[in-house]
Amino acid sequence: MNNAEILKKFTDSHLTGDWDTFEALSTEDMTLSGPAPEPLDKEAFLTWLKSVYQANDDIDNYVVVTESSGDIVKCTVQMEGTHTRD
Repeated sequence: MNNAEILKKFTDSHLTGDWDTFEALSTEDMTLSGPAPEPLDKEAFLTWLKSVYQANDDIDNYVVVTESSGDIVKCTVQMEGTHTRD
């Protein structure tokens, strides 16, 4: 599986609440840059994801890989959904 396919499987795990796959496909030192003023570590990212998915019934991710080299994958993600819960 190439990096783009791994990223797709990783983001699909969010949509289905498959947190075991999230754990299996992420490293302890991973970071997410973009949605917050500072990069989020794995624990903060997971907490943020769970809150977003809990609050939105019909969430979806549109992922576009912009660069992939070695172990680094850069992408853009557009999240879309209806905020219906806390």
